[in-house]
Amino acid sequence: MTRRGVAAGGGTGARLPTPSRSAEIILRQGFVIDATGKQQRAVPEVVIVANREGLEYLSGLFAYAAGQARRERDRAPADPVHLPRGQEPINVRLSDDMDIRVAPLTSANRAATFRRYGVTLQSRQKGSLFDRYRDIAATQYQKVARRIDEPFQPPGP
Repeated sequence: MTRRGVAAGGGTGARLPTPSRSAEIILRQGFVIDATGKQQRAVPEVVIVANREGLEYLSGLFAYAAGQARRERDRAPADPVHLPRGQEPINVRLSDDMDIRVAPLTSANRAATFRRYGVTLQSRQKGSLFDRYRDIAATQYQKVARRIDEPFQPPGP
């Protein structure tokens, strides 16, 4: 079901909130410096800047997801509530390029939901933000380099 830029499933009769015309949400990806260990390190954070109407809308969105989790008895992962970037009430001009996705988690669907989103102890991102991005950049560079080294294959007939 789609309602003013918010996609979700469930069909439980609960209604997703509708943002008011004045609701504004700005999403930014930032980092904080963690100095609790032996070395300082940059740790990523999601910053949500919103006016009162935007915060009320997000509150309703989370309340809807909580209601979905309360009703969920299935072992399959519940459909997430998805607020795509570029849709109201997200301010596209000021926000970083990111979506909001809220996935209800229950004791019944826990394993399936973790599989769906790749949640494992091994996949947990930790350590310096810069080290993580360096590793991601190195992996992407290697993928591009392999494609460049592949012989050209003209399209078939």
